[in-house]
This record gives sequence, C-alpha cells and structure tokens, in this order.
Amino acid sequence: MRPLLILLALFALPTAASARLSPAEQGMASAVTAGQDRTIALLERLVNRNSGSLNLEGVRAVGQMMREELEPLGFTVR
Repeated sequence: MRPLLILLALFALPTAASARLSPAEQGMASAVTAGQDRTIALLERLVNRNSGSLNLEGVRAVGQMMREELEPLGFTVR
C-alpha cells in the first residue's frame, strides 16, 4: 500500500507545482512546451554541423543559424 501512496504523490507533484504558477509563468511554460520539438530540431542541426575551431565555414554556419533564431527576438547579433 505504501508504494502506491508514494507513486500517487509523485504524480500529484507536477500538478501542484503548476498550480502555483502565475498567469505569466503559465504562458511561458506553455510556450516552452509548444516549442519543444522545434527546439530539439534546432539543437540537432547545431550539433550535427561540423564546426570545429579550424572549420571556419562550419563556425560561420552555426553563427548564421543562431543569428536566424535570435534576431527575430530583438537581439543584436555580432
């Protein structure tokens, strides 16, 4: 019986934690969840690009990928 109670308590924790989020935090959490597949795909493209220190073309390509992600968010990329 005790293991069942522990298991039920563990399932209840995420619900209790998200219930304490402010509306702004709930929006952020939803945005992160919604963008998870896109973010993982970006990470995969970044790590699969050969961008070792001596591969200047690869370094530039990774920089361009990051530029394309950050500039639309309002960042200045140099």
